[in-house]
Amino acid sequence: MKNIYITILISFLFITVIAQQSDNNKDFNNIVNDVENQYKDKDKGRGTGYKQFKRWEDFTKQRLDENGFRLNSSAMAFTAYENIKKGGPSNDPKTNGYWTELGSDTWTNNPDPYPATSQGGWVPGNGRINEIAFHPTNPSIFYAGAASGGLWKTSDGGSSWTTLTDGMPNLAISGIAVSHTHPSTIYILTGDGDSDDLASIGVLKTTDGGSTWTQTGLTFGKDDLVFGTELKMSSTNSEFLIATTSDGIYRTEDGGDTWQKVRDGLFYDIEFCPSNPDTVYASKADTIFRSTNGGLHWNWVVNAGNLFNAESRIELAVTPANSNKVYAVLGDKISYKGLVISENHGQDWVRIYDPAQGNILGSNASSTTTQATYDLAIEVSPIDEDNIFVGGINIWESINAGEDWTLSTYWRQDWDLYEYVHADIHELIYNGNELFTGCDGGIFKTTNGGNTWIDLSQGLRIMQPHKIGITNSNTNLVYMGTQDNGVNKYSGSTSVENVRGADGFECIIQPTNSDTIYSSRQYGAVEMSIDGGNSFSLVISGDRNAKLFNNPLIYKYHFSDRLITSR
Repeated sequence: MKNIYITILISFLFITVIAQQSDNNKDFNNIVNDVENQYKDKDKGRGTGYKQFKRWEDFTKQRLDENGFRLNSSAMAFTAYENIKKGGPSNDPKTNGYWTELGSDTWTNNPDPYPATSQGGWVPGNGRINEIAFHPTNPSIFYAGAASGGLWKTSDGGSSWTTLTDGMPNLAISGIAVSHTHPSTIYILTGDGDSDDLASIGVLKTTDGGSTWTQTGLTFGKDDLVFGTELKMSSTNSEFLIATTSDGIYRTEDGGDTWQKVRDGLFYDIEFCPSNPDTVYASKADTIFRSTNGGLHWNWVVNAGNLFNAESRIELAVTPANSNKVYAVLGDKISYKGLVISENHGQDWVRIYDPAQGNILGSNASSTTTQATYDLAIEVSPIDEDNIFVGGINIWESINAGEDWTLSTYWRQDWDLYEYVHADIHELIYNGNELFTGCDGGIFKTTNGGNTWIDLSQGLRIMQPHKIGITNSNTNLVYMGTQDNGVNKYSGSTSVENVRGADGFECIIQPTNSDTIYSSRQYGAVEMSIDGGNSFSLVISGDRNAKLFNNPLIYKYHFSDRLITSR
C-alpha cells in the first residue's frame, strides 16, 4: 500500500455550540458565543454535555433562515406533507418512490460477545428512544417514540416492531398517551426537548390505531420554535391531557380539539396524582409546581435552586403504592443533587442526599459532571414505595428510598461486571412488574427488578446516520457513522456490525481495496482499518477544542493516496 499523507485544514468558518431552550429568541451566532463562553477553560469530556452541544450545532447550522435565525423545519416539512395529501390518491404521501429500505433493525458487535480486548464498538445500539407507552389491557402491545423516526408499535412484547408514522416527515416523539377507554386512540407530542434539535409541530392524534393521523388544536408552525417534553393523560378521563413544552404547560379536556396554555416557561415533566387526577405536579429546571384543580392554576412548592443549588433539571415520579408521595430527582451540570420526597402531596419535602454515594448521574460514581439537561429519568415501583430507579448516563437502584444506591446498568458493553444498557437514559416506566427504559440505544426491560436487562430494540429502524461510505466494487458494503451508536458495517442484511463506538461520522472505503476503511468520530478523530473493519488504528487524535464536531474526510486516490480532513 502507498504512503498516506494527512493534511489538516484548520477552519475558522464555524463557531459551534448548542442552545439552551431559554435562548430560542436569539440568532444562531449569539447562541454559539454565549454557550462557548460558558465552556471556556472548563472540562469538555464525557458527561459534561459538551458533546451534546456540538451535536446540536452540527444539526442546527444547516437549518437557519437567511438571517441566521433558527427555523421550525419540522413544521415546514409537515406542511409540505399535508399539501401532498390534498393532491389526492395519485399523490400518496406514503410512497417510497424508487427507494428501498435497508435497515438497520439490529446489531452485532465485533465480535459478540464483546471482550475488553476487542476493537469493536463499546456502546452499540439501534437508536434513541425518548418515550414508551402501553396498551391499557394487553401487556404485549406497547409503543416506543423515537428521537428521530416517529412512533413504533409492538404487538408481541417487543419481539417485532412496525412503524405507525411511515411516510410522514421525520418526527421526534417526546410524549405518548394511549386512551384507556378507546385504545385505538393515541396522542403523540412532537419535538425533541432533550436535545433541542427537531422542533415540535404540536400534538397529533389517531383514532384508528395509527393508520391515519390528524393535527389537534395544539399546533406549532415554522416560526414557533417549541420543543415537547412530556404528555400525560388523566386516569379517569381519557379526554383530559396535559402537555409540557419549552413554551409552557398546555391542557385539553376535549380530546385535543382545544388546548389552553396555563403556564409559561420551560417545563420538563408532569405527573398526575394516582388517586386524585385533580392534583398534578410539574417541574422546571429548578422548581416544582403543584395544581389542585386539574392543572388550571399552579403554585410552586419547591425552589431547588435556592435550597439545594440544583438548577439544571428536575424529573418527577409518583407511585400507586403510596399516592400521597411525590418524588423528584435533582441534577445540574456538575453532579447529582439528591432526591426530594413529599409524603403529603407536595406540601412538605425532605431531601435525601449523601455525597458519599457519589454522582449517580455521571458516567461513574466519581464523575464530576452530568448531562442532566439531556438525559434524566426516575421511576418508583408500583408495589414498593421505597424501590426507586434513576437514570442518567447509567441506571441506579435504591431499595431504601434513596438513602443508598447500587448500579443496575452500565454504559459500556465491554464491562462484563455490569448489565449492559446503552448510555443516556431518557425514560423509565413500569408496566405491571416489568420496568422499561428508553435510551440512546433503543428500548430495554427488566423482569426481575434490575438484576438482568433484555434488549427489545430488534426491528426498530431508528438509527441516525451522520455519514455513509460506499464502494463501486461491492454495492452491499456500506460503513456508516451514527449518532451515539458508533460506526456500523452493513454487508447486505438488515443487521449491522458495530465496529467502533462514540459518535461516528464520515467513513471511506478505499476504492481498490474494500478491506481498507477510514472512519472518523467527534472532534476530528480519524482511524484506519486494513482488515475489513475487524481492527482499527488511530491516525489522528480527537481534540475537544476543535472547531468542528463533525469533520469532513476526503480521500484522493489519484493524488498520492492523500487523506484530507478539516477540524
